[in-house]
Amino acid sequence: MATRQGHATQLMAEAERLEKQAVSEIVPEPLADRLRQRAENLRHLVVQHHHNRIADQEKTTA
Repeated sequence: MATRQGHATQLMAEAERLEKQAVSEIVPEPLADRLRQRAENLRHLVVQHHHNRIADQEKTTA
């Protein structure tokens, strides 16, 4: 379980890094859009992880 949480933390850090790149004035707008979309996708994966983690815990405690 700790490994999965570590991966989720890494995904969030990567999403933040991509967002910072996207707001840079030297990044062309089409690339900035793709960076923001990738960051959004990574955050969605983290949300899914947290949702599934809770579901997994409920199954094991029931």
